[in-house]
Amino acid sequence: MPSSSACTYIARCKEEGARLVIRGETTADAGYFSKPTMFVDVPATNTISRGGILWPVLCVHSFESEQDAVDAVNGSDFGLVATVATRGTVRGKRVADEFDTGVV
Repeated sequence: MPSSSACTYIARCKEEGARLVIRGETTADAGYFSKPTMFVDVPATNTISRGGILWPVLCVHSFESEQDAVDAVNGSDFGLVATVATRGTVRGKRVADEFDTGVV
């Protein structure tokens, strides 16, 4: 992780284009800990998209195509968890089957 605190990490992600919509409270002595936090409109190149996060954070992404979604998920350095939200269960299953993650 590039910084020594959750506050610095959150600030960096915002600077890189992620929009913070819910921010869990943190304190200066919290280190890497933060209460639940949510980002939306997260660019694929953002630090939060590329690395492992050890505190409760949700990144909401939208994609133009199924392949864009698969490429973004499989392009993560860690890829521990992914979720698919779609109106079509067949489509969701097809996309989820392409993810190289620990849990979908």
